Amino acid sequence: MKQLLKKSLFAFMGLLFYSTTFAYDFEVDGIYYNYIKISAKTVAVTSGNSKYTGPITIPSSVTYNNTTYSVTEIGNYAFYYCSDMTSVNLPYSITSINHCAFGGCNSLTSINIPNSV
Repeated sequence: MKQLLKKSLFAFMGLLFYSTTFAYDFEVDGIYYNYIKISAKTVAVTSGNSKYTGPITIPSSVTYNNTTYSVTEIGNYAFYYCSDMTSVNLPYSITSINHCAFGGCNSLTSINIPNSV
């Protein structure tokens, strides 16, 4: 009984981690974003309700609610298991690519990583 309770607790914690990790603040043109620092008007690409597919081009800036934000990061797990994504073009505004951003992207054949990273 103790083992079952322990396994259930770990499963619940994993689900909680999964649901909070993949939350997003807004979506524009099929790309999901999280605010990094609202006062600095910076955002990170993140995962969302649907997986990215095909070739993806990340813009250097995005406008949401009449405010333009600079896209400066690829967030944790942003493209995690996007198995139908074939290529990614990142802008020079990107300065960091975070943990497991491209994990499980089996069809990814090219990625343009700028020198700014």
